[in-house]
Amino acid sequence: MKFEKEDREHPEVIAILQARFSSKRFPGKVLSDLNGRPMLHWTLESLRRARELKKIILATSWERDDDAVAGFGEREGVSVFRGPLEDVAARFRGVLERCPAEYFVRVNGDSPLLDYRLVDLLVREFRRREVDIVTNVLRRSFPKGESVEVVRTRVFVEWSAQWTEKEDKEHVTRYFYRHAGRFRIHNIAAPADFSSCDLSVDREEQLERLRKIFTSLEREPWEYGWEYWVKRMGLERRDGGEEEEEKK
Repeated sequence: MKFEKEDREHPEVIAILQARFSSKRFPGKVLSDLNGRPMLHWTLESLRRARELKKIILATSWERDDDAVAGFGEREGVSVFRGPLEDVAARFRGVLERCPAEYFVRVNGDSPLLDYRLVDLLVREFRRREVDIVTNVLRRSFPKGESVEVVRTRVFVEWSAQWTEKEDKEHVTRYFYRHAGRFRIHNIAAPADFSSCDLSVDREEQLERLRKIFTSLEREPWEYGWEYWVKRMGLERRDGGEEEEEKK
């Protein structure tokens, strides 16, 4: 469904699923077939199982290429917001203007193996702490493709409106991490260091490998946790983990 201004809601927390058709390494990857469905479908289905989320919004761009991404969202029955291609921060502010949640969860669309349990975990951690951001990527120990960030809307809107660097506008939490001392950031660590593991899809060969694995699954992919996928993909972890860390 289209995300119109008259459809304003005021949930406590929303998920913003960031996706676009264009990609330097793998154009069209988010809509590429994975077991009979667009790859983005699997990220969305995992998010739908997060108990702590009240609403999911697919945020894509105005570009003609992204008509297909928006069409996917409408067919799936999720709210779709379209904004600038490169200024992703402005796109997010547009979402938050129309649906001014107290805080939001940021998830990338190239994460078909996303574990919704991590979303629930980080949202609960956010609720119980006086923080601006709860994240598992400030000091990464979770695999790529399992990145979850929970951000306070007021802080994001206030600071992102001032950004001038292209990289900050495109990578919407980069500024907060580069200036972590200014913000209350709580980092969640994995039980060991899995930061060298990649469960995202950034290249065609990664997707092809997933296609073969999906055909042999006995359950839906979201029923398996992220640690299962690390083992199934034959990825290695580094010795030792990181303690939870809070920066103010």
